[in-house]
Amino acid sequence: MLSSTIAERYAKALLAAAKDSSLVEQTRKESAGLQAALQADPRIGAYLAQPVLSAQRKWELFNRELSGKFSEVFLRFLKVVFDHKRERFLEAILSKYQDLVEDAEGRMKAEVTSASRLGERDLKVLAEGLSRRFHKEVELKPLVDPSLLGGLKVRLEDRVYDGTLAAQLGSLASLLESEPRPKAARAKAAGRGAAPKGKARAPRRGSKEGGKAPRKRK
Repeated sequence: MLSSTIAERYAKALLAAAKDSSLVEQTRKESAGLQAALQADPRIGAYLAQPVLSAQRKWELFNRELSGKFSEVFLRFLKVVFDHKRERFLEAILSKYQDLVEDAEGRMKAEVTSASRLGERDLKVLAEGLSRRFHKEVELKPLVDPSLLGGLKVRLEDRVYDGTLAAQLGSLASLLESEPRPKAARAKAAGRGAAPKGKARAPRRGSKEGGKAPRKRK
């Protein structure tokens, strides 16, 4: 929750600065490039998360590597992130910024996961359907997961639409578990504790069935 709140706040600040400088598309590409670098090398993220290293020292290293490769607007923004010691949220901020830019331009990205690879025609039909549904241009990222058995799972930002066979089977199993048992099954379960048919229970002493015990004559 904290990560998403911080990411949105800083991403909005970058978007405002980029609009003022007419560099929205350029900073989007720069953020995507830096995010890809962070994802490609987990050691960078681990370095940013190091609490024993000062934010100033981390920024000096970043600035040395990035200077001349990115716009001044983007570099100034990164310095603000480091100055406020939010560098461990950098990847989340960059991802959120790209979402904001795409949303502002009427575009959105979606991940579509299937049990086997989808053809170009299927992807085109799906993208067009999603575009009509959300009134935005949808860019699909196809993924393959054989464990899904069949169907599709679509993720758009923080929403997931699961139409896979695995999900349907899971829902069916949950439904069957919650379904009340038939009367015959309940009667059978209740009759487990009863005496088997054909075997009469021994009458209790002194009961009507057994009669009173005869008194001994003196």
